[in-house]
Amino acid sequence: MMKPPRKFELNFVLAGYSRRFDATVDESVPTDHPAFTIFQQFDGLHIHSNQGTGVECETSDIAFQPIEGVPQFVSDWEKRLDTKLIGVAIVFNGSGQVWVSDTNDFYLTRDSNNGFGWLGNTFERLVECLLEGHRDSPMFKPDEEKRIIAGETVKKDDPRVHSWS
Repeated sequence: MMKPPRKFELNFVLAGYSRRFDATVDESVPTDHPAFTIFQQFDGLHIHSNQGTGVECETSDIAFQPIEGVPQFVSDWEKRLDTKLIGVAIVFNGSGQVWVSDTNDFYLTRDSNNGFGWLGNTFERLVECLLEGHRDSPMFKPDEEKRIIAGETVKKDDPRVHSWS
């Protein structure tokens, strides 16, 4: 059983979470994939941050729900990472998505670009990043040397970039 991070338990309770929450999960989600447990415990909950300003960037809400369809750039990352990615939440008031891999790594995509970022490898870190406003670690495609992120040119060798290969 997955539980809300202790630090954010009140946020989850205010969104309707109860320890007995046991949602029905779509049969297309493999029972051994971390997304299954996330949907079973949190599907339909919309968690809000109680912070105004984030630590490094804007804070986000988290609306746990299946992501319909997989954009091509996410499929491309799925192949690069050799994993199964399942969309588990809508974030940033509908302008971003959270994906979880079969190895429990969490990734962020945004509708404004085809960027792909790493949020961490625990549910607790995912929630902390979004509700407290910590930046994701951008990930670069093999042929990508630099990208403009939040108005800043970030190069592939920047220490904030998540090394995935």
